Amino acid sequence: MTDHLAQHLCSVPAHRALVRAQEAALYDKIPLTSPILDVGCGDGYFARATFSRKIDIGIDASLSALAECARTNTYTLLLNASGAKIPFPDATFATAISNCVLEHIPDIDQALCEISRVLKPGGLFVGTMVTDQLTSLLGIPRVLQSIGLTHAADAYATWFNRKARHYHMLSPTEWSARLANAGLEVTRSQYYLGPKATLVFDLLHYYALPSAVVHRFFRRWLLWQDSRNVVLTAALLRGICDEGAPEKGACVFVTAVRKADSLLTTNRAANYRTR
Repeated sequence: MTDHLAQHLCSVPAHRALVRAQEAALYDKIPLTSPILDVGCGDGYFARATFSRKIDIGIDASLSALAECARTNTYTLLLNASGAKIPFPDATFATAISNCVLEHIPDIDQALCEISRVLKPGGLFVGTMVTDQLTSLLGIPRVLQSIGLTHAADAYATWFNRKARHYHMLSPTEWSARLANAGLEVTRSQYYLGPKATLVFDLLHYYALPSAVVHRFFRRWLLWQDSRNVVLTAALLRGICDEGAPEKGACVFVTAVRKADSLLTTNRAANYRTR
């Protein structure tokens, strides 16, 4: 079995590794059929650390992220494109994945319709998204509230979400409804990053400040990217990372199937041709 926590700690700061390791473990159980589209591939590190195979297509709105991603040789093809305007014809892909990207896209409904449109009927969508519980589970606001600093806690939460560019923080039910409206029928919805993990995730942001300096100058988070360099951190985070399926969480893991709806397909095809 892959040690996702140690693997991600070798590539990124501890707060990101904690989240990505949980996501990677969830993806482990999902068979991905080619051709695969990654909506919001970013710098490519998540796909490189998570999947043993090359992903067919990666798209991202950031040219700098794509330039970094190209060096990883993780994708067969990379394109500069937004999730709200995917440059492929209808029914191109058997699978679409999107890892912690959809909450950052302002026109979320358009993006979901685009993902649905480019999936083949019966095609699989696998995604992770931030939920409406993130703010209440963040560590620093919880600490501030415990000592009566409610206004400071609210200010921090507002700053955090603005800095993270979270346009959509929806409940799993709301995410499922948005997906269904786009022709994607949810088959699985599971919380991850539970209360304890989210608290630690928030606090670890500040432990990672030296890594940010290293990344600025060397384009990597750790100067020595080796599993021996993260043994202690992995041991400390292991119990938090392996939390199972929490009853509530800051994020949700979703799988959905593209419904074979001829009317929906016709409308999307017309919209695609007129763009």
